[in-house]
Amino acid sequence: MKSSKKQLLFIHAGGLGDIILLSPVLKILHQELGLTHDINLLTEKRAFAGSQELFEKADCVQEVKCFDFKNKFAIFQIFNLLKIIKNHDIVISSGSSPLISILLFLSGVKRRIGFKSKTSFLLTESIKLNKNQFTTCMLADLIKPLINKNLSSLDLKPKFTELLNKEFKSLDSTISLDQKYFLIHPGVSALSLQKNIIKSPEPDFWTDFIFEFSQIPALQKYKLVFIGGPDDQKALDEIWANLKIKTENLINLSHQKTDLKQLAHLIKNSEVFICADSAPMHLSLSINANTLALFGPTDSAKLISEEQVKYKIIKVDNLLCQPCLWDKRSQSCSLPLCIKLLSPESIIQILQNYDQTRNLH
Repeated sequence: MKSSKKQLLFIHAGGLGDIILLSPVLKILHQELGLTHDINLLTEKRAFAGSQELFEKADCVQEVKCFDFKNKFAIFQIFNLLKIIKNHDIVISSGSSPLISILLFLSGVKRRIGFKSKTSFLLTESIKLNKNQFTTCMLADLIKPLINKNLSSLDLKPKFTELLNKEFKSLDSTISLDQKYFLIHPGVSALSLQKNIIKSPEPDFWTDFIFEFSQIPALQKYKLVFIGGPDDQKALDEIWANLKIKTENLINLSHQKTDLKQLAHLIKNSEVFICADSAPMHLSLSINANTLALFGPTDSAKLISEEQVKYKIIKVDNLLCQPCLWDKRSQSCSLPLCIKLLSPESIIQILQNYDQTRNLH
């Protein structure tokens, strides 16, 4: 039966990390308009399955819809996209391309909200794009025409602790709930290399880290557990093949298929989750886990809320060209010093301090 509520669609392309950053905005929309509106989300193919998992236990999103924006044949599916959009009373789009305003206008939706562009006169409300702030705050600017509250007074910190409500079953017999371990997601995906978007150190960085970790007696009570998705597999296999030392403290779960609930439990039960700027990093922050994040070309201030407390950032200091990705460049440069100058020793030092203080700071 068709819902009697008005239909609101939020269009937000990107990966799962982008959806996690958007989630507080969707939750505010539901809190303020949920009695009269169904809130739907339209995202791209790579984030679709993960988005469904994220919002399965959260009532802020009525339905997650999918469109393959990155498909080179997507232009031939434009009528299908318009069909999705036109069944709504309000459409909000986070895209800044001038084509977005044209598309929303052609859909015939009565209320169209988006960022200002050369064609934003086709929108009913256009919002000035302010990229110099935490990304969730930037996205929250889009709902100002709909919310009669000061957004600065609302909680814009991503939270998905409901993922931890399900009972956790270990993926590996060598990991138990009382086992002390550091969880590592190297994030060296083949897709990022293919797109020349380098945000994490190369495999040899991690082999060096494992060797140096093995030389610290005080840290040998912890296991090192590596995880990764199918796209990270080649790099993870290379890390394992090039190890300078074999140790019982190493566990490789990269061949294990995990859903978001399992990953959330693995992260939360770890002493510290070590990662690069990635979707797992945002997931870790959203469940309030100890997070040690390596940053290279991206801006941590725009991706991590100041309200987060259980995190530590590692980056190369005093690089005038950093950050550059997305604001100044759409791809990594030919010599990404912000990545190449990162050192395994910096992680080791923080883990030693954590061992002594039980605190990342």
